Amino acid sequence: KECDWSSDVCSSDLTIDDFNRLGLLVQCVYKLTRYASQFAEGGHIDSAHDLCVYASMLEELTDPHV
Repeated sequence: KECDWSSDVCSSDLTIDDFNRLGLLVQCVYKLTRYASQFAEGGHIDSAHDLCVYASMLEELTDPHV
């Protein structure tokens, strides 16, 4: 089925794994943003740690053949 990109992102075409990967990607972006907001002060250690955790989880759900 062709997706009409002028409307929604065709969420009906996404699988549970797609939603899980998207959720982890959003968390990675959030942690990077939080770290960057405190960059001048040396960063935010919890955000750096959490980013590693979310990135590892995302790696587990990523298809190695793509």
